[in-house]
Amino acid sequence: MIRRHVWIAVVVALGCGCKSTKKEAAEEPPKEPAAAPATPAPPPPVADAAPAAADDTIGADKMGTFTCAELEHDVCKGATDHFAATAPVVHLTYRTRELPQVGDVYVVQWIAEDVGDAAPPNTVIATVEDKVEVVAPGTLNYVVNSQLTRPTSGWPVGTYRVEIKLGDRVATTAHFAIE
Repeated sequence: MIRRHVWIAVVVALGCGCKSTKKEAAEEPPKEPAAAPATPAPPPPVADAAPAAADDTIGADKMGTFTCAELEHDVCKGATDHFAATAPVVHLTYRTRELPQVGDVYVVQWIAEDVGDAAPPNTVIATVEDKVEVVAPGTLNYVVNSQLTRPTSGWPVGTYRVEIKLGDRVATTAHFAIE
């Protein structure tokens, strides 16, 4: 596996002082549709960068795209798609199934889908580019990591998505909510 750390500050369209940083990532396998429960399930717990339990850690053996409260050595800890408005950062990790070519560019876009009056729908709030410089022989996957920090005035409550493009195609998308 290739280990690259590229930290890039990005000026946000919302003017909220957010920063996005990027590193390496992975591709999410298709999800099986779940059977609808007889009664509504309680909402998932809200993450605020608290230490993650062992069962919500996404390690190097898991392909896919994940948002989490903490990222350590390419391991997503506290995997969740719900964050508190006080969360200091939202991390993203994407571990690919297919290897990119040297010179390929991954583009990570953080998008506010619906944040009420804070911004128009589908506002791109941060964009980060990662040019693939090395793919070592024997590499099994490529990892792209990124993060978006809490705006100075706090996260606008609502829904967000992160799109990772390789060339002209969307390679993967992750959705999350700020509550």
